[in-house]
Amino acid sequence: MGKTNLKIEYILKAANNIGFDNIDTYISKIIFEHYNKIPTYTLEKMLSILNVSKPKFKAYLNQIGYKNFTAFKDEIIFEKIVRIKQIRERYDKFEKGKILSVINQLRKSPIDMNDIDGICYEINKHDRFIVYGSPTLLNLLFDFQVDMKMFDKTVLLSSVNNGKILVPKNNDLIGLFTATGRLLGCCDAKFQEVVLDTKNTKILFSKSQINSEYIDFSFSMDTDNDYYEMHYVFLFLFDLIKTRYYELYIKE
Repeated sequence: MGKTNLKIEYILKAANNIGFDNIDTYISKIIFEHYNKIPTYTLEKMLSILNVSKPKFKAYLNQIGYKNFTAFKDEIIFEKIVRIKQIRERYDKFEKGKILSVINQLRKSPIDMNDIDGICYEINKHDRFIVYGSPTLLNLLFDFQVDMKMFDKTVLLSSVNNGKILVPKNNDLIGLFTATGRLLGCCDAKFQEVVLDTKNTKILFSKSQINSEYIDFSFSMDTDNDYYEMHYVFLFLFDLIKTRYYELYIKE
């Protein structure tokens, strides 16, 4: 692990190593999920949540540049103040019309902002947003994860491979990301059991409209091309979602 001044981004980068089993990934995932509450935790509570020894946690902190837990908590408080200020300045100047224009040039039909508001509503009312699917799409969510954490909403990535699937809790929102729908039709039995067969609300994001008994809501990128148009629309879409979320639930 290397040292960086962008702590939450570095921690998230480690947490998103969903295909690997190591102590740094494990600790980073839990720290990211609890990030906003950590300044209120004692060292004993943090160790209890992590379920690791004090030496292992100290070694982790040392690797990311901290001598002790108190210094780490102080940095979290400072970083959040700075980042919230940056987000407010950036989002207050954000022009939705421009990004909508770009998205609509790539889509077959204009985007419906009611659909965006509906997605924001579902994210807001659930505890966490757990996303499963194509790594090429999940990798585009990094900035979305960081900003949503600043809004006190946790977005976590999960592998779809047996043994590495993040099991959703009762009030988690599930996002399924698949260009062609293979995630729904070709998944293994374990993914079917722990994700698709749950009662959790599920939103499907795909290239074209796909109907499935497993999903509650579907959002199509509405493009012909699996790669270029779809990926650009997907990236801009989640910029639009987090900006609209800010307007609806964060902006004073």
